[in-house]
Amino acid sequence: MKNFTDPKTGVQTSLQGFTIQNQNEDWTVLQNDSGDLLSFRFSFHFFYEQQQITDYMQNHLQQISDSNDLAGNEGIQYPDEDSVMFIYYQFIDNVSHMVVMAAKIIEGRPGLFYMGITKSESMTGACSQLFLDAKTIDIAESGKKDTTSEKKLSNRILRYMHGYTSNTTGGGGSGIDKSFSLFEDHSFRYSYASVMSMGSFGGSTSQDEGFGTWQVQKDSGSPYLILYWHLGGRVVYRLEWGDPGIIFLNGERYLLENIKT
Repeated sequence: MKNFTDPKTGVQTSLQGFTIQNQNEDWTVLQNDSGDLLSFRFSFHFFYEQQQITDYMQNHLQQISDSNDLAGNEGIQYPDEDSVMFIYYQFIDNVSHMVVMAAKIIEGRPGLFYMGITKSESMTGACSQLFLDAKTIDIAESGKKDTTSEKKLSNRILRYMHGYTSNTTGGGGSGIDKSFSLFEDHSFRYSYASVMSMGSFGGSTSQDEGFGTWQVQKDSGSPYLILYWHLGGRVVYRLEWGDPGIIFLNGERYLLENIKT
């Protein structure tokens, strides 16, 4: 297999010399001819500056260090002006694994986040190369409005929440709360807040907001939410309906709430 398209994000990368050994909702496991394994996953992020990514990765590394699972690190790398890569070594089941954590800022759409993990020296180069070869696929606007989906989303809040609590003695954790409020007049408001606590080491907070207009279009049966931001540019999300009260934007799970009027 030479090319691979991630089903969750639509990201494409090269798998030259590897076969897929296993795949689930979060991780894809590759195997080379020698039977060595490499696990990786792609997701999206909403950072818009390299320094934000760097701070996030350094806080993440500090959490691993506090849990005594850190086996070493090679520091922050900047493959290009839009990307940040952190290579470190972590004890997993008492075995040292190399971990590549990387992120890329993409203008006009959510950025790309990557993690690759392997315990095999023969796979260390591929662990980074999968990210360097990754290409995002632009979603074409069809111009065909999806009025059915628009009615379902009108006057609704799409909310994403994620939290992490450290089990270490020093405590700490992190939390993210971001939302899109889609109003009936096709305006929207975006809100983002994150908290990173390092227990006795302190912590940090981050907030952001924005607004603009929205619509839903349909292409070959797949609906897309398109946001036109007040500062210019647009962002396109692939829409998937889940269980009642659940919707997925580019594979990321959001809660559906009513806007209180």
